[in-house]
Amino acid sequence: MEVVYLALAGAAGALARWGFSGGMARFFGPAFPLGTLGENLIGCFLIGLLMQLAESTALFSAELRTVIAVGFIGTFTTFSTFEYETLRLARHGELWNAGLNLFLNIALGLALVWTGMALAAAAVRRHREWAAGRESAVAHTVWVQPLDEPEVEGLSRRG
Repeated sequence: MEVVYLALAGAAGALARWGFSGGMARFFGPAFPLGTLGENLIGCFLIGLLMQLAESTALFSAELRTVIAVGFIGTFTTFSTFEYETLRLARHGELWNAGLNLFLNIALGLALVWTGMALAAAAVRRHREWAAGRESAVAHTVWVQPLDEPEVEGLSRRG
C-alpha cells in the first residue's frame, strides 16, 4: 500500500510543479527560470521542516516521511531541471543569469533547509514546554491536596 501512497504523492508533486512553473512563467515570463527556483526553494524549506519534525517527534512514521519526502517533495523539486536551465543560460551567453541561478538555488536553498529545521525545532520545543507546564499545572491542581481537607482512608486524591 505504501507504493500506492508514494505514487499518489508523486502525482500530486508533479501536478503542483507543473502548475507552479506554468504560473510563474505566465506571470513573470520565461527569461529567468523563476518557477524552478521557487520550486527548489519551497522544497528545501519543506524538506527541512519535515525532516526536523520527523527526527524530533513521532508525528511521521518512516513510511509517511518517505511518501512525503520522496513522493511529493521529490517530484515537486527538480535538481536536473535546475542544472539544465543553468547550462542553457550559460550556453546562450547569459553568464550573469547562469551564475545568479546557481547562487540563488544553492545559497537560498541551504538557508531555507536551515530555516525549516529551525522553525520545526522551535515549534517542537514550544509544544514540549507547553505540555510540561500543562502537566505540571494539572498535577498541581488535581493531585495536591489542600491543607484543610482531611484525609479519608481510600478517598485521598494522592493515589
